Amino acid sequence: MTSAPGPVKDNVANGGKSKSCVYSAGGKELGALAVTRFEGKKLKPAEMVAALKKAKADAKDVAGIGEGAIYYVTGENKTATLAAAELVGGVPVLVNYTGPAAMTQEMMVPLVKTAVDAN
Repeated sequence: MTSAPGPVKDNVANGGKSKSCVYSAGGKELGALAVTRFEGKKLKPAEMVAALKKAKADAKDVAGIGEGAIYYVTGENKTATLAAAELVGGVPVLVNYTGPAAMTQEMMVPLVKTAVDAN
C-alpha cells in the first residue's frame, strides 16, 4: 500500500479548507483521508455531525471518535465514509475517510481515530 498527497480543496461556500491523502495498492485507489478546517466558523461538532446525518439518511453514529462521528454507505457512487468532528484550538475540524463500499465501519475506525487523536 502506498499513500500520496491528494488534492487540496477549499470550499468558498462553507469556508472549509481541506487537505487529503490518497491510499493505493497495485495501481488501484483504495480510498482517501481528508481533514477539513473551518477557520473563522462557530460550528459545533454536534452540528456538523447532525448536518451530515440529515444529508445521509442511512448514517449510523460511531462512538469514541472525536466529539461525534458517523458511518454511511452511499449506493450511487458505491463508497463508504466514516466522518468525525471535533474542535481543535477552537477551530471546527472534520476528518473523514472514504473508500469502497465493502469497507466496514470497523475497518475505518482505526485510521480516522488516529487522525483525530493526532489533532
